[in-house]
Amino acid sequence: MRKLLSLYFLLILASTVHGQQYHAEIHLPKVPKNGFYKIPVTPKIARYLVPGFTNLRILDESNQETPYLIREEIPVRQTEKFQKYEFERHKTKVSTELVLKNPNRKSINNIYLKIRNADVAKEASLLGSDDHANWFAIKQKFNLSPIDGGSGTFEMKVLDFPMSNYLFYSLRISDSLSAPINILTAGYFEADTENGQYEEVPGKVSFSTDLNKKQSFITLSFDTVQFVDRIDLSMRGKQQYFLRRASVEEPRERRVKKGKIEKYLYTLNEFEVSSTHPTQLYVQSRLKEFQIIIDNEDNQPLELTSLRAYQLNRYLITWLSANNDYIIKIGSENLMAPSYDLRFFSDSIPKQIASLPVGGALVYEKKEPLPDTSFFTNKNFIWTAIVLVVLLIGYMAVSLAKDVGKSAEK
Repeated sequence: MRKLLSLYFLLILASTVHGQQYHAEIHLPKVPKNGFYKIPVTPKIARYLVPGFTNLRILDESNQETPYLIREEIPVRQTEKFQKYEFERHKTKVSTELVLKNPNRKSINNIYLKIRNADVAKEASLLGSDDHANWFAIKQKFNLSPIDGGSGTFEMKVLDFPMSNYLFYSLRISDSLSAPINILTAGYFEADTENGQYEEVPGKVSFSTDLNKKQSFITLSFDTVQFVDRIDLSMRGKQQYFLRRASVEEPRERRVKKGKIEKYLYTLNEFEVSSTHPTQLYVQSRLKEFQIIIDNEDNQPLELTSLRAYQLNRYLITWLSANNDYIIKIGSENLMAPSYDLRFFSDSIPKQIASLPVGGALVYEKKEPLPDTSFFTNKNFIWTAIVLVVLLIGYMAVSLAKDVGKSAEK
């Protein structure tokens, strides 16, 4: 019986070890000093990874795991910046005048005033001018209520008025009965869009048109599965203006009745192709190929100018020692996600850390990375396991018969 148990555990151990084997590795360069580093996950590396990078480990020279976090760029970041106006201050016996210059003659309908706290209300008027000589009313006799910045020493007051594009604006505040208020700056908030950093994923592009279906087809295929976060498309037409419906489709397969495999297209995004601007799409998918279908209706087909796919920059954040050698190992897609204490201290890691660029992965076996079937669903393993189970049952039956025979003889 002990022999049987030993054989059973050997089988389990063999299958477990095989299932946890790594199939690619990346050697990290030596770091100059101890500290946190970010390792870019380029398309050459990402092609071997599953979503969440759960099949990746960083090991030191003692084969011990080194904790890491995953950071990624924000695709689009919207921020607001306060832009100051040039202004002049004039004081008379009855008022304080603040003359602002709108140099680009932007159309505006508000002005932000940064004012020192004051428990006083003032009456004011706003005028506009194109030549600094002739002034025209914009907003008459409104109140600047008491200014209270709470725990701060100033408050941002917004002055709303009808949309206008004067070169100069004059804010006149009545001061005949009290001391003037202290206006520190005047300006406006300007929206600023900052795009995340991307790296192009190279692929093969093909273009065709079906005149009967009145559709054009653009296909971008990669040599293996890749992370695709953004698609840039540029088209041109024989006519100056065009606006066409289009979609991004991913070829997929599914099993239908009687075990047959059916191919179909899964819609990732629907959009419009326009002559007024290039098309930029955010898809965030893991693809080996995608197709863009353009509905031409009764119009002449468009010409493809360019089609590019991009992967959003992602990084492994880890603490490395200058006295150690490290290697990234990539395993099968069913490898469990690691759980490190480092995730509780992500806010303590500096935002600006040195980058540690790496090359491509060294693949152990010449096979397509991340196959669709895991080891335990592989046909060879299933048949091998069946044969071993039959042999094991036979061995147990013979051993049991011998034990029964020995008992009968006694």
